[in-house]
Amino acid sequence: MNKGRICLVGVLPLFVMIISLAVTREAESQVSVYGGFTAAQISNLEGTNFLYGPTGGVLADLRSSHRVDLSADLRASYLRGSGQTFTGLVVGPKLTVATGKFSPSIEALVGFGRYSDGLGNPASTSTDTLVEGSFALDRTITKRLDWRLVQASYSQFFEDGNRFHPYSFSTGLVIHIGAR
Repeated sequence: MNKGRICLVGVLPLFVMIISLAVTREAESQVSVYGGFTAAQISNLEGTNFLYGPTGGVLADLRSSHRVDLSADLRASYLRGSGQTFTGLVVGPKLTVATGKFSPSIEALVGFGRYSDGLGNPASTSTDTLVEGSFALDRTITKRLDWRLVQASYSQFFEDGNRFHPYSFSTGLVIHIGAR
């Protein structure tokens, strides 16, 4: 089993624990799960193309006031293209402002990423720190469902001389569990 699969298998119990806590918390709490499709440009270096794949995560509300929510976000991505792969797992705070049917948000995340250029030698694969900032715009469809119209992210992947600066664009669905 390679290191990337070991890292993802290690995170799976954490993900299950968060969902279990979310379901058993009091009704006033809010937990959301989301999933979507992501397109990312890993860097502007020659030979790195756009990578595509799923992104998913769990949001747990920490604090809410009149129209502003502070949440904790745990997000995972698996992107592929032209023999290259990029896997990331990040966690951090998310600040959302509810403005009617639309909810813009910003977040700052930190975690780890794994890049492989597909050449198969050890020097072509790296696991290292991933820092990400993002902006998202959600549109309420129903009380329990939002459409994430767009999520734009800029990251710093500290692999091999800080040469990878992934930027990505996503769209998908957000499902809310608990009171809203």
